Amino acid sequence: MGEAEIIEARPRAPATERGSGLRRWDFIIIPGLVALTVLLPAVLGECLARLAWPEHLVNVCSIGTSQNHRFRPNCVSRMKAPEGDWVDYRYNECGLRASDGCGPKPSGVERIAILGTSVGLGFHVAEKDLFSSRMRGDLERLWNRKVEFENYSSVGPRISQGDKLDSEILKVSPDLVILVLVPYDLIHMLQGSGQADDARGNLPAAPRPQPTSLLKDLMARLADSRLLLVARHFVWRDEFFTLQAYTDRANPDDASRVLLSPTTQHAYDLLEMLLMRFAADFRAHHVRFLTVPFPNRAQAIAIAHGLETPSLDPAAFPRRVAQIAHRAGVECVSVVPAIERSAATVNEMFMPVDGHPTRVAHEVIAQSVTAYLRDHPYAPAPGK
Repeated sequence: MGEAEIIEARPRAPATERGSGLRRWDFIIIPGLVALTVLLPAVLGECLARLAWPEHLVNVCSIGTSQNHRFRPNCVSRMKAPEGDWVDYRYNECGLRASDGCGPKPSGVERIAILGTSVGLGFHVAEKDLFSSRMRGDLERLWNRKVEFENYSSVGPRISQGDKLDSEILKVSPDLVILVLVPYDLIHMLQGSGQADDARGNLPAAPRPQPTSLLKDLMARLADSRLLLVARHFVWRDEFFTLQAYTDRANPDDASRVLLSPTTQHAYDLLEMLLMRFAADFRAHHVRFLTVPFPNRAQAIAIAHGLETPSLDPAAFPRRVAQIAHRAGVECVSVVPAIERSAATVNEMFMPVDGHPTRVAHEVIAQSVTAYLRDHPYAPAPGK
């Protein structure tokens, strides 16, 4: 046997000595690095999102309860939604926003009372951009007299308290009352009657397993994430995505369904009772009364693009409210034609995530109401 054929037998070194295995600390360091790689950008992104999209939704002027929400007289509050600008909310001596003096009505003045929920109040919209502010100049030129506004809108189900609201409104001797309605007000009808079991007014569901406290805390933090809100904002800005979600979702209580659920039908019935009560009281005091039903974001986009399915009619809410108003003897202003002409700007009418109408939507309301009052003139009642 030659030297080249002689192989020296040596014992194999353990894997830990050869460096091919993991050390004990690697099982801590590697997962830590992975977690840091994921968490650091997320935390940094959340901080940047909160700096770029600040939020302040505490209204220092709010008083009362959720069922009877009011605002402190002679008060100013500054608020901001993440998707919007800073807005000043000024309330007069009667606690009414964007209103003129609420004392006795001067002679030769046309006084208009606004009634509704957060949309009528102009949530997240500057005072100069509210539909009432935009209408003022046109109506003063149309009627050749000064126009005053008293905004009795509020948040929550207070709108359902018709017997209390109309008496408050009649105290300021209005010539005209404008009621702004949106689909979510159907839920306020149910809440006001004590028949809604949650914020969406759905029928009671079967009990579901409750998440653990840790999971619940994690879900709450994710729901409050500003970074996720920003991401949702840009996703929902896509009109195609919005239309797909609108047509594909299985919400039986949607106000625009062709066949209404018992819950939604009952809410419409409550709304009809409310309009009939308002109409009777205002008619007895020679006050003109009209309503303005306005669709939500998904419905408005569908209307603007002419979308309709066998189970969904995006214009159903304005049309059903108009039918209810006709039976109650109430005038109704249709905003559907204006939305149908607004395919290029309909995406700017609402905040994508928050859902509230923007100044663009208030411009549509102002134009529609002004055009209606121009085409349907009336003379103030004697002595008013």
